[in-house]
Amino acid sequence: VANTGVRPETQLQERKRIVLSNQLVLIALGMVIGFIPFGISTNVSLLEASIHLMEALFLLGCFYLNHLGLYRTAQTTGLAISNTITFFWVLALGKQLYAELFFFPVAVSPLLFVGPGQRKSLYFLSFLSVALFFAAHELKDVTTPIFVLEPEVARLTGYSTAFLSFAILLSILYYFQRGTVKVESELIEEQKKSERLLLNILPEPIAQRLKKGERLIADRFERATVIFADLVNFTPMSGQMSAEALVNMLNHIFSGFDVLCEKHGLEKIKTIGDSYMAAAGLPEP
Repeated sequence: VANTGVRPETQLQERKRIVLSNQLVLIALGMVIGFIPFGISTNVSLLEASIHLMEALFLLGCFYLNHLGLYRTAQTTGLAISNTITFFWVLALGKQLYAELFFFPVAVSPLLFVGPGQRKSLYFLSFLSVALFFAAHELKDVTTPIFVLEPEVARLTGYSTAFLSFAILLSILYYFQRGTVKVESELIEEQKKSERLLLNILPEPIAQRLKKGERLIADRFERATVIFADLVNFTPMSGQMSAEALVNMLNHIFSGFDVLCEKHGLEKIKTIGDSYMAAAGLPEP
C-alpha cells in the first residue's frame, strides 16, 4: 500500500516522497479506523461512528490520487483532510481532549515529502496547521461540545491523544533528521571522491588553491625540469600481447616511475597511453 503510485520510471527522490506521504496517510487512516471500535465499546452515537468512517473514505482517496499520478494533489489533499479532521474533533469534543495537539505532527509532516523548489508550499502548509492550532485552541473554550464523553473515558482518551500526537511528531522529526544525516554523509563522501579525482589530475598545492576559490592560476618558475618518457616500439609490441598482459606491464612500469617521483620530489603530471610525464621544480621550487 505504501508504494501506491510508484512507477518503474519514477525517480528515486520522488519515489521516497510518494512512499512517505502514503505512510503518513496510513498512520492517519489507522488512527481513524482505530477509534471506531473504541467508540463502539464506549457507546458513542451512530453519528460519530459514521463521521469516522467518512474520514477513512476521504483518506483512502489520497491513495487513489497517487495511483493516478496526481502526487501533489494527493499530498495537499491528505494535509487538508488531516487539518479538517483535527479541527472538527477539537470543536466537537471541546475541553474534554487535547485533539489540537495533532496539528503539530501535521505541521511538520511536509518536511518529509515537499520536494526541492517547493519551499513556499512547505511554509504555507506548516503555517496553516499552526494557525489552525491557535484558532481551534481558542474556539474550543467557547464552543459547546457535540459529543460528551464519560469522565473516565475522556481522561483515558485525552492521555492517549496527547501520547499519540507527540509520538507521531517525534517519529516524523526522527525520520527527517535521519534523512538529513544520510544526505550529509553522502555529500561528504562525494566531496571526498571529487577531491581524490582532483588530486589525480592536478598537484595537491594547485588543487588546494582551486578549492580556495582561485580560478586563473598562472605561475612563473625560473628553473624547472620536465621528463617525458615513452616506451620504444610500444605499438608493434602491443599487437603481440593480450590486453591483460599489456595493462599489467604498463602498471608495473608506471608504478616504478611513481615510486621514483615520490622518492626524489618530482610531480607526476600525467600518463598518456605508453607515455609518462613528470616535472621537478614546480609547482613548488
